[in-house]
Amino acid sequence: MSNDFDNTVSVIEDPEISVPIASERNDNINLHGQIQLSILSTSTFDASTINPSTVLFGKTGTEASAEHFMLRDVNRDGKIDMRLRFDTKKTGIQYGDTQAILTGETNGGQQPLKGFDSITVVGCKK
Repeated sequence: MSNDFDNTVSVIEDPEISVPIASERNDNINLHGQIQLSILSTSTFDASTINPSTVLFGKTGTEASAEHFMLRDVNRDGKIDMRLRFDTKKTGIQYGDTQAILTGETNGGQQPLKGFDSITVVGCKK
């Protein structure tokens, strides 16, 4: 069984928290439908402390709010992660884009967070 949740994320300097994000389809984004992402908990960050209503995802990290979220252990490491679903059309991602950004805050707005990863847009007519 392949592990689709093994991505790394570039480090963002404080005061933001750098969060690992992972997609279900190995970062292949289809412009029709939905994108499912997970924010992974680590030994120093608990994804369940995120306020899901503040999470935005897209080309610049300011576009689409989550259509749905749930808390569960996505990568089977014993830590609770946050899984989110976004409407692809609302993200502003287009054919040729190579990066997507996720932003948000922890509960109470105490700490901003940011994650980004490389993407490949698939299913487009060239």
